[in-house]
Amino acid sequence: MSSQRARENRIVEKLTAGALRPATSRDAVRPSISPKPSGEDRCRGCDEPEVDSLAGNRPWHYLCFLFWQGRSETVGGSYSSSVQGDHGVVPERSRWVVVVRVDRPEAYASLRRNFAGSAWVDVVVDRRGGAPRQDSGRAPAVERRVSAFRRAHRSTDFEVYEATAPLPGRCPQCGEKLSVELPRFAEPPVRLDLAVVHEDIGPDRVRHAVELQSLSATGRVLLASRLFARPHPDPA
Repeated sequence: MSSQRARENRIVEKLTAGALRPATSRDAVRPSISPKPSGEDRCRGCDEPEVDSLAGNRPWHYLCFLFWQGRSETVGGSYSSSVQGDHGVVPERSRWVVVVRVDRPEAYASLRRNFAGSAWVDVVVDRRGGAPRQDSGRAPAVERRVSAFRRAHRSTDFEVYEATAPLPGRCPQCGEKLSVELPRFAEPPVRLDLAVVHEDIGPDRVRHAVELQSLSATGRVLLASRLFARPHPDPA
């Protein structure tokens, strides 16, 4: 079975291609959870089996149905990364992981809509249950990457983990590998733009900076900063 993100990507593709109609006000219903998921029926959204709910007489995965409802509102918008152009800093993996309690599907759908265009944020469901997580200071094992994570935010519905390692990049002008320390965020930004600036400061001397802008969903600048970039250490 595919991950929930892969399922949602398939729903977006179908919506964009017209193979799946957008949800309307008549579809604003809460699907009923089937007591015994059927292995024969396939989800109307992602086309995968083992559905667990019905909306009307249509089989759905519950989370796919909620995503279809929310994504239909912005189907004409961009679903790609919020990084515009080649500025030398693009995320190799999610910088923030939002872990939503399994019994909070509405919060999950809302967060997925909010961060649908972000390559920096991943929203996942905590399949281990709804109990509060212990203070481990690290992301869940299923989502843990090479870099360490810190817990940046906790609410009743979800927890946010932020990678703490420097962010790698490359100067698009000279090609030098760089590393930059990002400021800490209490909550993940809806949009984060980073651009490497190449500066000649003398004969055979250059320095690099990274211009950062954090933006809200409406495009309002929340944080603007100029960060010092260091040469990225090569692995031993």
